[in-house]
Amino acid sequence: MVVKRDIQKYKIIAGIFILALGGFIYILYREHTLLYKLCNTILSDYLSFMRDVLGRPSDFIVYNLPGGLWSIAYIIIIDGLFPHVSFRTIAFRSCVIPMAGVLSELMQAVHVLPGHYDSLDLTLYLLPYLLFLGIRKICQTR
Repeated sequence: MVVKRDIQKYKIIAGIFILALGGFIYILYREHTLLYKLCNTILSDYLSFMRDVLGRPSDFIVYNLPGGLWSIAYIIIIDGLFPHVSFRTIAFRSCVIPMAGVLSELMQAVHVLPGHYDSLDLTLYLLPYLLFLGIRKICQTR
């Protein structure tokens, strides 16, 4: 089935694109991170130009969206890499990054990890995973 194989490739490509988009937002606007400082050292003129051209987006885009995009990207890539596994296996494999994000947020809430707890971050890690499982289960039963 060439068509099914192509769909799997498109899932992986889409996942990589979404991952890159989240990384681009993070690197461009999260000034207080080590990754930003490293990239700014290497690409300072380019990053300054991009920030000037694009302007400053909302706090949601800067602080919440990258984590949600990374969660979605991971789920899509895992789904693309493992097309013929059982529902239980894909559910387990695709939960790693979303659950790591959820755990990180919960640990921030109780001050075990540094950072600021945000229920929107928690939602953006968890919701794509739950939607994926729901859609996958519906498609599997048809």
